[in-house]
Amino acid sequence: MTLLPHLPFYARYTFYFHMRAYVLDGVAWGALAMNEIVLSKGLGGSDSQVAQSWPVSLLVAVWFGRALVGRPKRNMFLAAGILGRLALVLMPLVRGSPWAFIAILAWAAMWNGGLIPAQTSLFQSNYDTAIRGKAFASADAVRSLVVIATSLVTGMVLDRWAWAWQVIYPLAGVCGLGSCLLMARIKPRCRAGGGGPEPGAEGRVGDGLWRWLVEPLVDLVRTLRENRSFARFEANFMLYGLAFLMLTAVVPVYLVRDLGATYTEAAVARGTLFHLIMALSLPVMGRVH
Repeated sequence: MTLLPHLPFYARYTFYFHMRAYVLDGVAWGALAMNEIVLSKGLGGSDSQVAQSWPVSLLVAVWFGRALVGRPKRNMFLAAGILGRLALVLMPLVRGSPWAFIAILAWAAMWNGGLIPAQTSLFQSNYDTAIRGKAFASADAVRSLVVIATSLVTGMVLDRWAWAWQVIYPLAGVCGLGSCLLMARIKPRCRAGGGGPEPGAEGRVGDGLWRWLVEPLVDLVRTLRENRSFARFEANFMLYGLAFLMLTAVVPVYLVRDLGATYTEAAVARGTLFHLIMALSLPVMGRVH
């Protein structure tokens, strides 16, 4: 039984793992939705520390994306799960240090930056254009519902046992690892004429560190200059992103410092409302796509 019973065989095979991976991913993100609240209420982090706790994944995605070209995406999923998500099991060692808490989150989030291009490439390969939007929206809607449930449970548990984040984060890391392992099991579809190496993949092994750091930025600037439609899209998306980042830093501080919100109330504000709207709108957006 599947949410999309009429998918072609390879898309159905992909969706089987995709959906299950996103359920586990939703559990992980439901717990991580409380990051800034735990930092502020549980560890006494300052306002500036709360602002700096936002994941750095978007900053490194361009380099991870370049590193993935011509290489198996499975390796990125395994690395992100084992090196990134599983790092959350170290949270009990934080022992009241806001900076240690931020460092572990930043390390885990950095590897998440590699998942974004890896997942995008895999879904482009395995889902045909006509069904890609519906498949992704269906899985993401289910993930949003899981995030809602997990964030609420996390908030209620923390209201009763404030120290429980030391257990919740390792469990979130294990669920995140499970999500990555399921994604790693999906084999990219080999299309006709597409079995060779990707363009530009040759000769990357042994490239100097400077070339590895600079070339992705040069390629990014060239793409924006040559593809004006994409440049306009990115400009508008960046404006949205700036607003989102500012609110990400301000809202937790406002909830804790000014409103005195409990963990459960913060979970409703940070996890439930946002992801409920996401879950309701994603199927519609999938059909529009």
